[in-house]
Amino acid sequence: TKPTGWHRHYRRRDLLALVERSGLRVTGLSRVVAPLADIPHLLGMVTGDLLLNMPDTERWLIQARDRMDRTDRTLPMGPLGARFRVTAIRET
Repeated sequence: TKPTGWHRHYRRRDLLALVERSGLRVTGLSRVVAPLADIPHLLGMVTGDLLLNMPDTERWLIQARDRMDRTDRTLPMGPLGARFRVTAIRET
């Protein structure tokens, strides 16, 4: 959603229903404490895909991101809430 200057809060089931109503099939949902993988993933896409034109960059980065996400899930969550990362695909 477009940022509006305030945070939206959803229950897990409501978030999944929102994604599915948009025509996507949810393939994963994970709790995120500190998005450790976001910056390396972005840098890898810019370098490998855009600058070096390496077509397998995204496949390699997804595997690396999964390893980093496992580490992220072991970190303690603060007392005020949680963030979730939803992965989904569009059905054709």
